[in-house]
Amino acid sequence: MNRLKSNQGGGVAGIIFVLSMVVISFLVPPPPGTDEPASESLKYLADNRSAMMIQASLSALPTFPLFLLVPVWRRFLDSRGESNGVFSSAASTGILLGWAIGVAVALMFGALAFLSESTLDEEAARNLSVVLTVGYGGAVVFWGSGALFAGLALVGEKDAARWAGWLGIVVALLSAISVFGWSNEGLTAPGQLMFVGYLSNMVFLLTASILLLRDR
Repeated sequence: MNRLKSNQGGGVAGIIFVLSMVVISFLVPPPPGTDEPASESLKYLADNRSAMMIQASLSALPTFPLFLLVPVWRRFLDSRGESNGVFSSAASTGILLGWAIGVAVALMFGALAFLSESTLDEEAARNLSVVLTVGYGGAVVFWGSGALFAGLALVGEKDAARWAGWLGIVVALLSAISVFGWSNEGLTAPGQLMFVGYLSNMVFLLTASILLLRDR
């Protein structure tokens, strides 16, 4: 009974985490492409200054449900088999490291937005924006690795857990493609395809949360 309540609590926390992350992510519109004039980057920061600072302030709030989800998810993966200890540890570490990098980058973007009306020039705004956007790639890589190791722990299971395992592997591949497939414009510009990778990881974490809720 205690395990059941723990899994359900972790599942609810995971759903809250994913929903809050998605809402926070859409508070700010996509940044201009790297092929656009540098003036557009500074204008983007200035026009969205308040929204980006709010986003940065809110970015740490989902820490609380995440810290409820991760240990429950780790125990759930451990329970799938005796050899899953390494996979569950790696999956949990990937989630936490991805989260830490994502929060750090969000806070730095908030700082850039704060400085956009005073000390930043156009070139600095564009260069720093690109660097921080690429920094999101680190978060996607770790989240993708967390999905991969969780997928490897689950792929030998049956029914919904097996499908979740394959989803984790697909999400990991998509995360890798989103980080390494860059161009100056379009879907594969920095920040565009990575956002797709980010959303796919949120889908996997939502699936993980539903698995916890359904566990008996």
